[in-house]
Amino acid sequence: MRFIVFAAVASIGFSTQSSAQGCTNEQIQQKTDALFIYVQDHPEKAGKMARHKAEVEAEYGGKPSEAELCEALDKIQARLEADK
Repeated sequence: MRFIVFAAVASIGFSTQSSAQGCTNEQIQQKTDALFIYVQDHPEKAGKMARHKAEVEAEYGGKPSEAELCEALDKIQARLEADK
């Protein structure tokens, strides 16, 4: 299941470099870990990750920039949590 989360994060532009806007590697890792824990605790939502990722990418007109990545991860998590 961790692969699903990392694959989703990687496909929206996970970077090993910090952004100029303050979305640091540490923040990205924390948000990725939070997504993993959430999906691990709610395995029925794992299959919905791709849909939410696509919706968030559409909002940004493609993959979010490094500066937008933390916000994008927050949006994906919020959508997963709100999804019934």
